[in-house]
Order: sequence, then C-alpha cells, then structure tokens
Amino acid sequence: MAEELQAQCQEKLREAQPLLESAKQGLKQIQEKDLIEMKTYKTPKDTIKTIMEMVVILLGKKVDTEEKQIGRAKVKQLNYWKAVLEMLKNTKKIKKDLQTYDEKKLPIPDDILMMVQERMVKLSEDKMAVQQSSGAMQGIFSWVEAILAYDKAEKEIAPKRTALKEANAALQAATEEWQKSQQELKAIETRRDELEERFNTQNEERENLKKTLNEYVAKLGRAQKLNEKLKGEKKTWTETIKRLKDESTTLYGDVLVSSLFLNYLGPFASFFRKEILNQLILTKVKESDIVFTAGDFSIVKALASPMEIIRQHQKGLPNDNHSEENAVIIAESQKWPLFVDPEGQGKDYVVKWADGKAITCKIGNNDFMKKLKAGLTYGNVVIIEKVEGAIDNVLTPLLEKKVYEEKGQKMILLDETPCIYNNNFR
Repeated sequence: MAEELQAQCQEKLREAQPLLESAKQGLKQIQEKDLIEMKTYKTPKDTIKTIMEMVVILLGKKVDTEEKQIGRAKVKQLNYWKAVLEMLKNTKKIKKDLQTYDEKKLPIPDDILMMVQERMVKLSEDKMAVQQSSGAMQGIFSWVEAILAYDKAEKEIAPKRTALKEANAALQAATEEWQKSQQELKAIETRRDELEERFNTQNEERENLKKTLNEYVAKLGRAQKLNEKLKGEKKTWTETIKRLKDESTTLYGDVLVSSLFLNYLGPFASFFRKEILNQLILTKVKESDIVFTAGDFSIVKALASPMEIIRQHQKGLPNDNHSEENAVIIAESQKWPLFVDPEGQGKDYVVKWADGKAITCKIGNNDFMKKLKAGLTYGNVVIIEKVEGAIDNVLTPLLEKKVYEEKGQKMILLDETPCIYNNNFR
C-alpha cells in the first residue's frame, strides 16, 4: 500500500519534472544585456509588464501602493513596474533567483496563484505577442509555465501523500513497538556488559594506582636528594650573581685596560708590563673617572676563564703568570705574535694549542710559499721559524692583513698572486 502510493506520487512528479528542467535550461540562455535594456523602458509593452509582474509575485518582492488620478477620483494601485525596476538593479541576482527557485516551496499559496493565473490567462489570449517578445521574456514565461505545472502536480498528489503519510505512520508505530522490545532486551544486555566492564576497569585502576604510588614514592626520594644538593648550590649562585653585578659596573674599564695591554705591553717582560700597567695605564684610566676592577688588575682574569687557562696548561703552557698573559695575547690579539723562543717552549705550546695541525716552515726554503698558501687557504696555524731582523716584503700584505673580497670570497695578494684567505688562519 505505502509503496504503491509512493510510486504514484513519484510518477506524477516525473511527468512535471522535465518541464521544470527545460525551463531552467531556458533561463541559462537569457542574456544579461536584455535585462539591462529593460531598465530603459519608460512605457514597456503590456506583454513585458505582465510577464515581469508574475516574476515579482512569485519571488515575493515588495510592491508599493501609489495613488493615481482617474477622472475626478484618486485610486490606490499597486505599482508593479516600480518593483520590477527595483529588482532589475541587480540583473545577476534575478537570474540566480529564478535558477535556484526551490520547487520544495510549492504548493504556491492560493492568493499568489490566483494573481499569477489571472496574468497567464491574459497572456494566453495574445500568445503571438509572447512569441514575438525577446528571448529573455520567452525564457521567463516558460519558467512561469513550468512552475505552475509543477505546482498543479504537487496539489494533485497531495491527498496521496496524506494517505502515504498515514500508512507510514501505522507502519512506524508497529515498527517502534517491535524496536521498543528489542531495545529493552538490548538495555539488559548492555547493563550486564557495563557491570562487567566496570568491574574489570576498577581492577585495572587499582593496579595502576599501586604502580603510580610506587613511582611517586621513588620520585619523592629522588626529589629529596636533589633538594639537599641544591641547598649547597644556592650559595654558589648567590656569589655568582653578586660577582656578575660587580663586574657589570667595571666592564667598560676592564675592556679599555685589556685593549691597551694587548696592543702595547706584549713585547715587555713581566716586571716592565706590571710597572707600565700600574704607573701609566691604570693611573690614566683612573684620572679619566673610568671604573675598572680594583686591586691587582689581571688581563688573564679579564679575558680568559679559569677553565680555559687549565686547558692551556694541559697543552703545555708553563704555569706562570707571564706565560698565561702571553697565551691570552696570542688568543685575543688581532696582530700576528712574534716569539723570542730560544728553548722552543713557545713552539711546542703553539703546536699543541693548534691540536697538532700547525704547519712549520722557514723563509727561504723551497716549500715556504707552498706551505704558507696552504695554511691561508685551509685555515691552519702557520709557524715561521728563524725570522731575522728584516722580514721579507712578500709577507707585508699578510702582516698588514690586506684582505679583500672577490665574488664573495675573501682573498689576499701573496707574492703578486691572489690567494684564498680563511678566517681560521693564524
């Protein structure tokens, strides 16, 4: 019964559906220029007015009432053409509204249907005028005809849909009753499963809680040990913070004194370094009201960490203040150091300082330039031995660091030949 009624409804709608689809295809052929041209009509033809009035009515556009003088009387009339012109302000929206007109809104209310049918009757009396109108008007007229045909089919199947709804309701009631008994059975089975799952879950949670408790006990023990160790670190950090604060006030002065030391005191022995530092440099800095580290100033403490000095001792640096100052000068100075090293201690230290990668050469040897260029290119430490009082002019660009860039690469002229300059070269 229900399936038969449903088939009848679908068959009736299938008969009207082609008309509706054909009308929608016809709408796609409407040129926007035809709608734009319509806005220029001051006195449009009755056919155009009637067709567009049906569109206004079906789309539910607002129509204003205006008073018109007819004879001696003033009569209120609906100004449909004004509503049409308002609608034509957006021609793209008109096409979209017609193409997306939802047939599910059907059936059309009787009052709207009556107004549209009155105008269809009027147009049917003059079909020639419709056929002779523009393609846009013919497309819109066909769309209205299709909507009315679809509406008629909808209203014809309405009683069958009601019967179908009642049949489905009866079937639904019987189905629900059966489903209810099934649900009750399922609820009992579900409750049983829930109780079993709950029992298993609680057992699992109990085991997890035991495991978590043991982990927390272990973490607590480790935390207590760590806390004891951190108590000893508090004093160290407090002292470090105080030292850093003190050093921040003397930073500029210490850098200035260190720069003067590096540039001017390298050639002097330990005694003279100390005399010049205390009697000249520190005195002048103090007179200039520049704050530096009070007491016995040390370039080693200013520019090197204790751990770095220890590492240098491990590489063979003698354990005395003068040697430590020399190591700082070598590491921090921008100039190449000249060693007075009769016993070879300085050379041994530099070789270890370079992690065994130092290149040793002598001026005048056949391989001198080859080794020097290799050191420049690959960033090695180069030791030139037995340098006499006069230095070969070939080394002048290197001593003066006349480095230039060529195509993004640092270069230096050595013996009139461009050579790659590696920043790690010493």
